[in-house]
Amino acid sequence: MSVKKARQPAIVSVTRRIAASPEKVYDAWLDPKVIARFLFKPMPGDDIVSLKTSPKVGGKFSFVVLREGKELNHTGKYLGLSRPEQLAFTWGVAPANADRRRVTLDISPRGKGAEVTLTHQLDPAWADYAKQTELGWKKILGALAKELE
Repeated sequence: MSVKKARQPAIVSVTRRIAASPEKVYDAWLDPKVIARFLFKPMPGDDIVSLKTSPKVGGKFSFVVLREGKELNHTGKYLGLSRPEQLAFTWGVAPANADRRRVTLDISPRGKGAEVTLTHQLDPAWADYAKQTELGWKKILGALAKELE
């Protein structure tokens, strides 16, 4: 008899300094107009179909983009909202991977700006995508910095 060992989730963490107040950084993640300008902008070929948010604990979001002729619905639920220091939400692509991963943004004041640490806990089935996920979040935080600075 063989025992299958459970895979552990992969933890991806990315930190970026942004020359904007923690409040501006926090608010950017909840405003569909601003989300449209940074979240999918670094992904070449993505066309935004719709962006919807209900920014309250338990509220949901849906970010539908057209990528290579396919609609992808990035969905999640807000798990924690503590302005301006932390946001936590689930993240996935519906329907198969909806709400299976957790993302936390810790936002700290740094001089006249903010430092953002984004931590993404990947479902064990997606652990092999940790490096790709890290690169994606780095691009997104870079686009956020350009948007807010």
